[in-house]
Amino acid sequence: MMRSLSCMAVLAGLMAGTPACAGFEVKGAEKRCVTGIEADACYHYFENDSVHIAYTPAPDMKKDKCPHLSATLWQISSRLEAPVPDAVKPVQGDMCSAKVIEVHFPAALRSETEFTIRFYETDNTDGLGIGAVNFKVYPRNLLDDVKSWANYKDNALVVKDKEGRLIDFLDHHKINYLARDTAPAGARKVSIVTGKDAEEVEGDAIYLRETVETFPAVHIHQTAQGMKVTVRIKLVDALAADDPLAQKMFAEIFKEIAK
Repeated sequence: MMRSLSCMAVLAGLMAGTPACAGFEVKGAEKRCVTGIEADACYHYFENDSVHIAYTPAPDMKKDKCPHLSATLWQISSRLEAPVPDAVKPVQGDMCSAKVIEVHFPAALRSETEFTIRFYETDNTDGLGIGAVNFKVYPRNLLDDVKSWANYKDNALVVKDKEGRLIDFLDHHKINYLARDTAPAGARKVSIVTGKDAEEVEGDAIYLRETVETFPAVHIHQTAQGMKVTVRIKLVDALAADDPLAQKMFAEIFKEIAK
């Protein structure tokens, strides 16, 4: 039996580029934008992160009419929209000059949360809106379930990673693993194998192939030897870059196999 994991939005986010946004550009966020799948939430960050947005005046901006530029961060939910106090550093100068707006996302989020920063022509948020940039912000506990499973005494996470990049990631997040299959008899074992041509192993296993064939995909096979998950996307690269979408996907994949 074969089925595909429902991670298409995450896959698209890891593959996409920066969307067009007249006058505003999120600096250094080319790999955080989801195009087409989640067009209303283009950028993905962790709680307590800062983001810098470059503002460029319109070419036809009249120099004798330069209102002040202001910005407000709003938290979005299904029930309401609320401004986030002190999240945006006060904008210096008017709309005739280029500038960079600094935004700081709040901490202590309990779940994935949507935010939007809205730009105005005046200091009053009731003024004429001239643009907006939307974000999804994640708590830093996305890997807690993986960590709890791997650190439990009767479980064994076996990692075969020749290049060591995944091991560096696991070490950084204090997730226990075995570099060799020395799991005790009776332990609940899950193996993670990295590399395009890495050989398959016995039992439940995740294969991070670090390659894309035609379209990025995650496939789950239930076999007589165990559950096999094949990931055809450069997930390890994204994990090493501290990408929240990659962590979310890694946690979802691990949850499927370590039930």
